[in-house]
Amino acid sequence: MLRHKVLHRTLAGGKEQETKRRLLAKRIRVESKGAYKVATMDIDGCKVVGAYIVPMVYVDQPIKTFRRFYGVGAAGQNSALFINSLNQELIQSKIGQVSVSAGLNEHIYIAQPVEAGLPLLSYGGLSGGFKSPLTVSVTDTQTGAVMDYYLFESVNDNLGQTTIEIA
Repeated sequence: MLRHKVLHRTLAGGKEQETKRRLLAKRIRVESKGAYKVATMDIDGCKVVGAYIVPMVYVDQPIKTFRRFYGVGAAGQNSALFINSLNQELIQSKIGQVSVSAGLNEHIYIAQPVEAGLPLLSYGGLSGGFKSPLTVSVTDTQTGAVMDYYLFESVNDNLGQTTIEIA
């Protein structure tokens, strides 16, 4: 138990008198996520001590974004330069869909980062229709980052307007 002198002012007589009060140390229990901070303040020569809760925000993992490339081209394309020339979009997972229009002698190409995982491609309600993927290192023209990509090429050309489901 602590003893502390407190200057007590009475309203009635305006006299100041010194009294002794007992101060008990209190343990606080923090029930919520976060931390507590102790604040001290000097008011009219008296030290006031208090504690307050500081909420904290927890982020499990940073959100990763990747670049997906897709489009059409002649058969046998497999260079990083070709991949960078395709349409592109930012993705947070390998799942999604893209729409392209492939004419005569044009194959559909899709390139996704190896880090996002190996996707399953389907169109027209059927899975497959793409050759086994090649792995190509691509330098992102916007960020300068070098990443390995799975590059898929459709088996057939001239597929017309096609939506590819990526799972």
